[in-house]
Amino acid sequence: MLHFTGGGTSARVQASVLDLYDTYRNRFPTRKVGDKFEESTYEFLDKTIGEALTGLTGKQIVFLSSSIVSPSTKDIIPNSLT
Repeated sequence: MLHFTGGGTSARVQASVLDLYDTYRNRFPTRKVGDKFEESTYEFLDKTIGEALTGLTGKQIVFLSSSIVSPSTKDIIPNSLT
């Protein structure tokens, strides 16, 4: 039995592979300094987010992302939010 793709890949699969080779994608976090964006570090990003979340004790936080199809990513998200 053939799938709807006739044995090939779907547009979604092809797009996900092409994302791996996007030369214009950000490789590191960036932050806005004045009117420019500068490369930052994950440590700075973690510290900034941690400080912003400190005052939100007891308030609802929403995690917004694109569709997640990776089983390992689905496994790690609930553990990160507790």
